[in-house]
This record gives sequence, C-alpha cells and structure tokens, in this order.
Amino acid sequence: MSPRLAVVALAAVLAVMAAPTRAGDLKPWAGGPPSPLLLKDLSGKDHRLEDYRGKVVVVNFWATWCEPCRAEMPSFNRLKAQMADAPFAILAVNMGEGDGRIKAFLEKTPVDFPVLLDRDSA
Repeated sequence: MSPRLAVVALAAVLAVMAAPTRAGDLKPWAGGPPSPLLLKDLSGKDHRLEDYRGKVVVVNFWATWCEPCRAEMPSFNRLKAQMADAPFAILAVNMGEGDGRIKAFLEKTPVDFPVLLDRDSA
C-alpha cells in the first residue's frame, strides 16, 4: 500500500472513531506497549507519546493534500471539546510537509491540539 493510500485509509478509520464518545466508553489500551513516538510541533517543542501516559490518545496522521484529512479536522476539534473533562488528547502528525504549507492550512482551519511534524514520513 502506498504511503498516501495508507494515510487516507487511516484518516477514514479515525473519522469514524471521532463520532461522539462518552468518557465512560473509553477502555485502557491492552495491546502491549505502544510504538515510541518523539516528534516536534510547529514551535519546536518535543512531544513524546509517553508524556501522555494515563490518557486516551488519538494519533491522527494527516497531510494538507489529503481531502478527507482536511475535512475531518473540525470533527477532531469537536471531539476534543466533548472530552474536555476526560484524560484525553489528540496528536495530529503531519506527514512530510513543510511548515509554510501546514501553517497556511491551520490559518484557515485552526485546531485545538498539537500538530506534530514527521519530516521524513517515518
């Protein structure tokens, strides 16, 4: 599967998962240790998945060229607002795009969660 197709497929799955959820419906991860994640946000701050231990974390892989990715961002904002009182976080991992392109998108579609940079799409 191509990286772009994988991003689109994952975005579609996450969009379905972003449907209204109650904090009581969330279950702890039982699939073993998650993959390590260490990425910087647009301001250069490091974000490690382990820093979010004890929270439910949605890791959304996206790109500005991905139409479903762009369309789902407002639903992630709504989900974050609905989960405001729960131990919950969203991390949006941009796949290999430059800061200018990402910032231009975020000016039109602001988000209330960290946007992390996967510079080499690893």
